[in-house]
Amino acid sequence: FPVWFAPVQVAALPVGGDQAGAAQRFVDEAVAAGLRAKVEADGSLAARVRDAVRARIPYAAVIGAREAAAGLVSLRLRDGRALDPMPAEAALRLIGAAADDRGHGLLRAPAT
Repeated sequence: FPVWFAPVQVAALPVGGDQAGAAQRFVDEAVAAGLRAKVEADGSLAARVRDAVRARIPYAAVIGAREAAAGLVSLRLRDGRALDPMPAEAALRLIGAAADDRGHGLLRAPAT
């Protein structure tokens, strides 16, 4: 599914139990921004990333201890690309722009 049509647009994947609160806050902010999001916390991180790809979830937001402490997320795209850690607000803007674009890509093309 394209980002705008996907049943779940972003899954928050806390690395450990200590990051579950940060993952839930990210999901709450995503829902407030009009996105469809959920927390996936059961199983190993590798299995959760694999499950997100299999479920064709466009974005997986990985939140480890460093990311949680700094308010960052590391986005993994369903096509296998991983983006550098970025502020949660920037990640939500990026995902929101891709959803609003109604295109088929995961990242919005830069304006020329």
